[in-house]
Amino acid sequence: MKRIILLVLALALLALPALSEGNRLLEADGGQYLRALIACGDQLVLAGDDSLFTWREGEAGFTAWTPDLRLENPYRQDEAAGLYDLALFDDAGTLRGLRLLRDGDYAFRAMQLFGLAFTDAGAVTAQNPVELPLPGEIEAMDWFDLRKVVCREGVLYALGEGEDVLLCVIDPARPNAAAVTPLRSWDNALTVGPDGVLLATGTNDGDGRLSLCRVGADGSLEAICRLEAEASTVAADPETGAVYAAMNGQACPVDLSTGELGEPFAALTLGGECAAVLPGGRWYAVAMAGGVAVLDTRGHLDGDSVLRISTTQGDEWLNRAVMRFAVEHPEVTPVLGYDAGDPLEGMMTQSGDTDVYIMGLGYDGSYQALLERGFMLPLDGSAAIRGLVERVYPGIRPCISRDGAPVALPVSVWGDCMGISAELLEKLGLSMADVPDSWPDFLDFMEAQLLPRLDQLGERDSFAYDDMTAGGFRYFLFQSILRDWAQANRAAGRVADWEDPRLVDTLEKLDGMDFAAYGLREDGDEDGYGYGWSDDMRYLIQVNNGFTPDGEAGTDGVPIALGFGDDLPGVYALNLACAFVNPYSARVDTAVAFLEALADALPAQVEYALCPDLNEPLKRDDWQKVEAEFQQAVALWEAKLEAAGPAEKQELAESLERMKQDYDRNLERMIWLIPRDRLERYRAIGDRLTVALPTWFDSDGEAWELMEQYRSRLLSAREFLGEVNRKARMMELEQG
Repeated sequence: MKRIILLVLALALLALPALSEGNRLLEADGGQYLRALIACGDQLVLAGDDSLFTWREGEAGFTAWTPDLRLENPYRQDEAAGLYDLALFDDAGTLRGLRLLRDGDYAFRAMQLFGLAFTDAGAVTAQNPVELPLPGEIEAMDWFDLRKVVCREGVLYALGEGEDVLLCVIDPARPNAAAVTPLRSWDNALTVGPDGVLLATGTNDGDGRLSLCRVGADGSLEAICRLEAEASTVAADPETGAVYAAMNGQACPVDLSTGELGEPFAALTLGGECAAVLPGGRWYAVAMAGGVAVLDTRGHLDGDSVLRISTTQGDEWLNRAVMRFAVEHPEVTPVLGYDAGDPLEGMMTQSGDTDVYIMGLGYDGSYQALLERGFMLPLDGSAAIRGLVERVYPGIRPCISRDGAPVALPVSVWGDCMGISAELLEKLGLSMADVPDSWPDFLDFMEAQLLPRLDQLGERDSFAYDDMTAGGFRYFLFQSILRDWAQANRAAGRVADWEDPRLVDTLEKLDGMDFAAYGLREDGDEDGYGYGWSDDMRYLIQVNNGFTPDGEAGTDGVPIALGFGDDLPGVYALNLACAFVNPYSARVDTAVAFLEALADALPAQVEYALCPDLNEPLKRDDWQKVEAEFQQAVALWEAKLEAAGPAEKQELAESLERMKQDYDRNLERMIWLIPRDRLERYRAIGDRLTVALPTWFDSDGEAWELMEQYRSRLLSAREFLGEVNRKARMMELEQG
């Protein structure tokens, strides 16, 4: 499900002279989803999950409002007062809202239309609710999220998604005549144009371009044009007829007669999640992961000032760093985009079209090829970057250095592997000391030690994740064994021999194991590879356990890295994304300064994962808020318990106790950014850290087909590994 992940940040408006005179940036920090960006009359409205802000041209900063939207729901009595499960919209200069009503079983029952009022006390209150019948298409769904609502001449046009994406046309004067249109694409933007409502909708040809359609009163779509370039969101001004699009780091006007994008008038950090045009068409506001840019449509993007940054990463902190760099360097316009073509091809032709690249190391081998061929600018002249690289773990340094000089800056670090619950092991009479450190021994351990004891697990305990079948779990182990063999050999400086008897024996052992005996459901029509887990359950084996030190890195299992003997110990392979400078850039000094700004802005989670000299646990900035919210929840439940009758008391008491247990269990994840136990565990494996690089199994087509033949038992383990050795070893020899 696509959601707008935007943090409504520091309440300040910052001028960006480089982007064009008068542009404004609403930078962000605070940790909540932005649910709406709305042009309402002469003001811009930003709505988060529990906050609302307004801005008008000429104001020095935001005005913050506290939403108090407690409205009666005839179907249940415990509705939240925030901005959840609703959509706000402009109705001829008045802010209104539409929400879906659920009953006690969370089934959809109706819609509710209401007005909003801004009070002198700084609150936004709901008033005059009107209940509307629910279209049957929504009522039949288990979940449905209202993404966008616009209003034209009193008629509502609502865009939402559940099992399907639906466009609903609702006339409150004729509430039983709602028109519902299913949409083929999940990429959609809805806006009010000069002569009707416009829908920008994705196409099915995979090129990322949007088609513009006019929406009829019956929900029909009349094609207008197809945009001539990829765009992420579109917004129109009903007064002037102007239409604007955000695309690949730039904001441009759109010619509705042809679909062509005009000359860009401003730069963006990324394409944009949603947009709005303030009346009169001068201001085009775009919400991105990390902030909102309010852009003057009369501007002109000066190509000579542009620092072009190509990225495969969309991290919110990265967007903020780019924005801050623009503020601190008014002579530079950083444009952060996704598509710069093939970087290796660009380097071979000495192209300077892209100044900075940010890419993951584990995708297609491009990064390694650029590193080995010297197509990264040495950064040893930067004391800041050199100092950081010298601090990182030895197992990481070879991937960000060449000939002793740093050439790249890690900007994202994450790692996951199989984990095992120490708590449930203890319940089975075992400990982590009993867990072997090699794959052959671990499979024996599962059969001899775990399987006979599984009947000792409780009702809230499970061997593996809820939605995994026996075949899905076998396939997970199969993939893990192949990955760990490749990474262990690479860390040992070897070219992997895929017909090594140890690997053959391990897969043959796996083939003979019956995972249905472990309580996993039998394979059905679904593949059963799911990794879903619940806070209400405890899992002995956790298939995607994060091992980096941040509190959100994964579940509560102990990560284990399994090898294949003393000469091939298991390793913890980190996934990295790195930034580097194109040596053929015409703006080398500016590009290096940008990397230095990124180094200065690195999130604590990244720096802790890179540098072993950081050993103090770190609390979240908002930990006191988290703690206060829990105490308020406890007080609410205790009041309910006090007022409850005898028949309800036991159930409420059990719910309260379960809530306290879950809070205690997840306390470190909620309070601590870097918990002490995870940090100490991570530091203990520092000498086994390496970097996850592509293997032959990450390639498309041939590798997947071969794995599917093995999974379907069309190939034995020995036959499969023989084919792998023949096809994959050449690739590894070429990569060195």
